[in-house]
Amino acid sequence: WGAKSTPSSMGMAWGAKSTPSSMGMGWGGMSSGASAWGAGGMGMGMGMSSAASPWGKVGGWGASTGGFGVPATQFAGYGMGSMAQQQAMMAQAQAQGPAIPSQYNVFKYGDERDALIMKLNQMQAMWGKGHFFLTMQPDPSNWNAHQPVPQPCEENVFKTFCYNVLTTNEDSEGRIGLKINLPLEQVQQKEQEYQRLLQQMVFQQDFPGHTVKVSTLSPLQDGTTELIFSLVEDRTSRAVSATTVTDYLKSQYLMLQTATPQAKQHAQQTQQVMQKIGCLTEVDPQTRGFKTLGFYALVALSKDKLADQQKRPPPGVDAITWEQAKRSNPDPAKFFPCVVFGFDGLKRRVEVQEEQQKRQEHRLRGAGDKSIAQTIVQLQNSEVKIKMKIDELSRGHVQLAGRIMKVMHANCMQEQLSAQELQELRSKLESIQLELQNPGEFSGKLNDLRARVAMQDSSDEPRTRAAVVATPSEDSLRTLMQHLEMQQAGLKHLMSVVEDDLHHLSIMERGLLGSEQAPLPR
Repeated sequence: WGAKSTPSSMGMAWGAKSTPSSMGMGWGGMSSGASAWGAGGMGMGMGMSSAASPWGKVGGWGASTGGFGVPATQFAGYGMGSMAQQQAMMAQAQAQGPAIPSQYNVFKYGDERDALIMKLNQMQAMWGKGHFFLTMQPDPSNWNAHQPVPQPCEENVFKTFCYNVLTTNEDSEGRIGLKINLPLEQVQQKEQEYQRLLQQMVFQQDFPGHTVKVSTLSPLQDGTTELIFSLVEDRTSRAVSATTVTDYLKSQYLMLQTATPQAKQHAQQTQQVMQKIGCLTEVDPQTRGFKTLGFYALVALSKDKLADQQKRPPPGVDAITWEQAKRSNPDPAKFFPCVVFGFDGLKRRVEVQEEQQKRQEHRLRGAGDKSIAQTIVQLQNSEVKIKMKIDELSRGHVQLAGRIMKVMHANCMQEQLSAQELQELRSKLESIQLELQNPGEFSGKLNDLRARVAMQDSSDEPRTRAAVVATPSEDSLRTLMQHLEMQQAGLKHLMSVVEDDLHHLSIMERGLLGSEQAPLPR
């Protein structure tokens, strides 16, 4: 492995160049290192190398120790040394190379092998894989005290920064996100079940008349799935605000002791449903705060909140690297830096981006009425129909404008005719006014009429007397009486007509006398 060994051995070392005694493995020949199985034949020696090692001078594989019954030449084997000797060895190992963080300390063998395991722990932390061996007791059989290496580690060199788009949703849109610890394929299969559980078991009691509507399912960077839903009122089709829904869900986890038994039972039921869905939320019983929050409101952050979130670096990132990532942000108003650890994380990041690209392509050109391409076609068809309707209405407008012009012309002509009629009536009234100003003419006519009536009466009187003397018959008297009654009725009617005319003339006279002071209307 990058080592140089003698022709009679297989040299293996963690250094750039090893001496012939680095690690001798002889296959049928004599190894230059001390063999673990004897002086000759197939042998393997293990110990300290004198070559330069990337982990310092301590470490490597060499031929300076024995094993499995062969006395060691430099240190006691397999933890048989004293604690004082072990500490001295560790101090010497630390002095020979760079300091190792204390969290990687191992006290198992009491010799240089502990320092080698410490270097192995640090190396695994740098690449973010493997298991830490953190045995704190000098017991070779105690190997169960190890833990997986976490990728979010400041020493992990396999990490990079990507930038996520910040949400621009308003609180009134009511978009709530659930982080479900399942892959996207499983969540898609259970989408209807999750929607039913949220509707019936979580929100139905305190939000009657509302419906849970799932809008989006998308994969996340860590292999989980984000489910986005909203709580919509059936009557108005208006979504409940996102902060209202998240505050309600938080209250189900922070239920007070003074709450009613029914409320406590519903809170417990809500927690069980969220756990069944895969949305994990943990509460610290001492601080009454959330250790892990699996639901959140998708609301645009203010500048102050965004700056506050960027003050502290995420786990596994040092402050200097975090500041560099913030300075490299292409658009701080639109993007937020996020760290990706290891090749697996980078692969998931690519897969998430590919999935998002497929979703966008499906949204753009996919089948169904919800695709943007289909929506554009529908809008184009609607545009053609609207243009046709506009042309039809324009023609109707022109027709109505012509009719209005005809009506206006007829109205003008009618106004002209009315002016002529008013002029004629005015001339008639003026002539009547002139006649009324000379009342002697009417008096003469009345006197003439009276004389004629008197002459008629005087001419009829001798005939009546002659008739009386002649003793007419009853039929003649009856006819005569009827004739006289008719004449009397006619005279009365004539008198009433004359009186009415005189009354009207007096009214007209008063009106004309009053109009002399004001000019007649034109």
